[in-house]
Amino acid sequence: MTDRLERLINLVIALRETRRPMTAAEIRQRVAGYGQSDQEAFRRMFERDKADLRDLGVPVDTATLEPYDDRPGYRIDPRRYNLPDVSLAPDELAALALAVQATGLHDEGEAALLKLEVASGEPTGGRRSADPGLGVSLEAPHRETLVAAQVSRTVVTFAYRPPGRSAEQRVVDPHAMVHRRGRWYLVGHDHARDGRRAYRLDRIEGAVKTTGGSGAFPEPDAEVSVDDVVPAPAAGGP
Repeated sequence: MTDRLERLINLVIALRETRRPMTAAEIRQRVAGYGQSDQEAFRRMFERDKADLRDLGVPVDTATLEPYDDRPGYRIDPRRYNLPDVSLAPDELAALALAVQATGLHDEGEAALLKLEVASGEPTGGRRSADPGLGVSLEAPHRETLVAAQVSRTVVTFAYRPPGRSAEQRVVDPHAMVHRRGRWYLVGHDHARDGRRAYRLDRIEGAVKTTGGSGAFPEPDAEVSVDDVVPAPAAGGP
């Protein structure tokens, strides 16, 4: 699989960078991964790769080389292949800045955000470390620990105090962190109850601990929403 992926990437690079269409013979000779000595094996592989790239939306064009050369040539027009410039409004950049902080992907996220800011001409600057005006606070107990467990798909355990009851130990597969009405919730699969539940972070008592290794449970197969497991609070309620 890795060899095939590398071959497809090499083919895309070669066809995108060439100034004139490349013949099949040139592709076989110059593109890494097409070193087959058997011409028929190369032809089948190239036809399959070409079809797969087109199915993925890569515009592999077929063109005539010269007026007196009827051999087909292949190339990728950069104007059709390259993504258009991204321009985001200030509120969209603010939402992305919040997402970078919420996920904890500081180094990678900050670098990507800076590129988008420069392209959009709307730098958030010092606002990255503050509430970007969306009414969402990142200050919540255990948030970073639970986000890390969600990303790595690691089971967590903690003591949880439901309203009007004493704290109970929970073992949970963390599926998502959800913000609703000014509060953060963990939504996940509760092992003891064998179902999806939501836990308000400020009702978790003591430390959140991880158990077992990463990849302990599959990613949820549907969009996670706190509304699925928590009824809407009454007006003025928590």
